[in-house]
Amino acid sequence: MFDEQHAQALRDLDAMRAERDEADRRAGAAERELDSLREAAAARTRWLDKAKDAAGYDRNVSFDVVWADTLAAFKWARGDLEPVAGDVLPKIGERVLIHLARPDSWVEHTVVGYYVWPPVTPSGIRVFIRVRHPGGSLNARLLKDVCKLDGTPFLPAPKDGVAIPLTNQPKETK
Repeated sequence: MFDEQHAQALRDLDAMRAERDEADRRAGAAERELDSLREAAAARTRWLDKAKDAAGYDRNVSFDVVWADTLAAFKWARGDLEPVAGDVLPKIGERVLIHLARPDSWVEHTVVGYYVWPPVTPSGIRVFIRVRHPGGSLNARLLKDVCKLDGTPFLPAPKDGVAIPLTNQPKETK
């Protein structure tokens, strides 16, 4: 009987050791997984901080703010924003006509951006429309030299032969 109890105690001890070893393996695996998750979170934080720095945001600015600004810029660039009353700019992605000298014809292009230069005369700033030909070449034209597909200009014609100022600077009084 003593031998049987002793043998059972040894089997129980072996089972407890096996259970302990399995728990040890699981704990080690959990610690490694936790370390991996912490490193991944730290890498995401480093990436986010770098992206905020590159975009000019303080690191303490919420990602929600950065994301909202990014989506607004994307929608603007894609032309998804609500139109503004009186806006004369073609939307990004809109197909327009520009005159090309070599074929001496109006050729369809897609609007891909804008830029503005300071005025050369007091009459206003110069607004350029960047366009891409279906073949891939880029070009730019003054807003006044870009037409809708039906041939109408985006910029209203001057009244009484006087250019419409594109500036909100007050006119000089004499």
